[in-house]
Amino acid sequence: MYACRHLLAGLEGALWPTASQAGVINAERQLVNSKRPPGLHAKGVNVLLRPDGGLEVGTSFSIFLLAGVFNDTGNDIRHGRAESGHTSHTLWSYIGVLGWLDRFAGTALMRRVRERLHDELRKPSGG
Repeated sequence: MYACRHLLAGLEGALWPTASQAGVINAERQLVNSKRPPGLHAKGVNVLLRPDGGLEVGTSFSIFLLAGVFNDTGNDIRHGRAESGHTSHTLWSYIGVLGWLDRFAGTALMRRVRERLHDELRKPSGG
């Protein structure tokens, strides 16, 4: 699925300027405000999302992003090496984008999705 690579790149692309605006990294992507040594180069967004990385996204969201989106499969998809995993990673990346919008743009998209799913699941099945 072509959407997966774009969603992953978009989410990663959103996290870098967010970290910069939050004062976590400088223009050279060196950590300047984290629990890690100052000047350490943030090679990937994974560094920012770890508990000592400095980007405050919340524990649950950080775990989700690290385990479900920016994991080995996600990296293989982003770099064009993956032969599978695209469908599920598209969903996880989409959820990641919604979570980022909720956290940093003040939306309530995750709540709206949860409510919509809840409503759909409560509908009687019929044919």
